[in-house]
Amino acid sequence: SLMEKTLKNEKKREFAFILYPESANDGWKEVLSMLQQKIFYILHDKDIDFDGSLKKPHYHIMIMYDTPRSSSTVSKIAIKCGSNGFLEPIMSKRGYARYLCHLDNLDKYQYSSNDVVCLGGADYNSEIKSKTELKHDKLMKDLKEGIEQDMLAGENISDIEKSVLDKTIGINKYYDTTG
Repeated sequence: SLMEKTLKNEKKREFAFILYPESANDGWKEVLSMLQQKIFYILHDKDIDFDGSLKKPHYHIMIMYDTPRSSSTVSKIAIKCGSNGFLEPIMSKRGYARYLCHLDNLDKYQYSSNDVVCLGGADYNSEIKSKTELKHDKLMKDLKEGIEQDMLAGENISDIEKSVLDKTIGINKYYDTTG
């Protein structure tokens, strides 16, 4: 069971817990900041229960370490914040990050990525992209820079290269507006 997994103190890199505003300790945000780790958190205040009523507002807090940590260590941090110390299992870092805004749960309220608070240099928009999207972004950026260098060098650029520049600009605009 999930409870047994949490209790057996396994070491992982990513952890998550839920915090209810009314039970949150004063300074819980400082507790998180002082960890100096990559963290995302978001307030879910528009979730609907199965019976159609509004769920109690709650924070989803996700901590991402560079090296594995024991669940008991992170459980203590959760308790310091005012949570019950129960940790949510994270099977996929990207999957849980996407869940913060319900990106793959279209039946649920769609939170904006602007509602996700990022600490410790965490970058939400790159965390939710697939490896393919990240590779594509890099490829297009490199291609665009190469073509721009050719232009600066006074070389004539082909219609295909012009369309790459136009498309890249279009793709970037698309990513900016969907973030």
